[in-house]
Amino acid sequence: MKETDVVALNSPDPHDKDGCTVLDASTGKVVAYAWNQSTPGMEQSIRWSTDTTPMELIMSEEWGKTKYPFMLHAEQSALIEARRIHKGRKILYTTLHPCNRCAKHIVAKGDMAKV
Repeated sequence: MKETDVVALNSPDPHDKDGCTVLDASTGKVVAYAWNQSTPGMEQSIRWSTDTTPMELIMSEEWGKTKYPFMLHAEQSALIEARRIHKGRKILYTTLHPCNRCAKHIVAKGDMAKV
């Protein structure tokens, strides 16, 4: 969905530009949209680029200075907003594959229509 690609451009992360759009399953109207971003108020604390992998960072003292502890995934943000606003069935579009945690959140409530 083109809207989801445009939403992803809002992400401040230079490496992982992810967007998510949630639609009302019956009308097709946009209910919520989001992009991967930092936790509000933490933008200035994040070092966006890193040469090490997340697993290497977990084992080091540098973990707290990277984006990983502070990031909200696009799917996570969009689902929170959509479920606050709309109680009916929803359709979710995302620009990247959802991570394991986001995928669990998507199916956990059971209010997503299968496409």
